[in-house]
Amino acid sequence: MMDSIFSTAKTWMKGLVDLLSGFIALGVLVEIVFGGPIFGAPIVSNLTNFIGGFGTNGFAGFLALLLLVGLYNRK
Repeated sequence: MMDSIFSTAKTWMKGLVDLLSGFIALGVLVEIVFGGPIFGAPIVSNLTNFIGGFGTNGFAGFLALLLLVGLYNRK
């Protein structure tokens, strides 16, 4: 019973992450092609600031980035 619940939740979360990744990719593409933000938010500058935050935190930021990439790539 619990395995079924966790399996369903995992499937939903994976679908949500895939959907949001698609929106981010679409936003970056639209912002590059048309020169303006989509959905009212400048996605490219937000991603730049997010990734820059990992660089300013030194080794701890690098470990956090590795953790996020590892979690995203785990399937």
